[in-house]
Amino acid sequence: MGSPGYRRYGLEEWCGQGSDRPAGAAAGRVPDPAGGAVTEVKFYHNAPDRLRAACVITSKAVAQGHRLVVFAPDDTTARAYDEQLWTFQPGSFVPHVRANSPLAARTPVLITRSLTDLACSDALLNLAPDLPPEFSSFGMLIEIVGQAEADRAMARQRWRQYKALDLPVTAHDLGRSAS
Repeated sequence: MGSPGYRRYGLEEWCGQGSDRPAGAAAGRVPDPAGGAVTEVKFYHNAPDRLRAACVITSKAVAQGHRLVVFAPDDTTARAYDEQLWTFQPGSFVPHVRANSPLAARTPVLITRSLTDLACSDALLNLAPDLPPEFSSFGMLIEIVGQAEADRAMARQRWRQYKALDLPVTAHDLGRSAS
């Protein structure tokens, strides 16, 4: 499954390993008994470095043909994530732009502070400490939780909010997969 760096982050669960859909096909939305579809939420917790984990997940998603929107709560976070995408893995390139770029329609990774008026994407990666607005328009929502207690406390609150909305929520321990 790719480089050992990906295995360390336990991303095979999200990236389609062992699924029944063709390689590169978009993940389907979880069916809602009422007839609609619901957003599937995946928490990757115990990340030693949240932005690096976000970059690894982003790189793997793009390699599998997915489109991803990255919700950054502020310009500082957006810039740090953008810079880390350029440097986290020597010799690699993950195509990404800000959502307001003229190249946004042709780029698999969009970095944004607003989720309104975006082209359809497979997944939303949330770098904000709160629930992202309009997340229900995405088939999958990815949350990355660091090791700091404050980060964990905010993630627990988001987990409870997603569960209260009856969304399917799963947890993946990045700390355990790193050993």
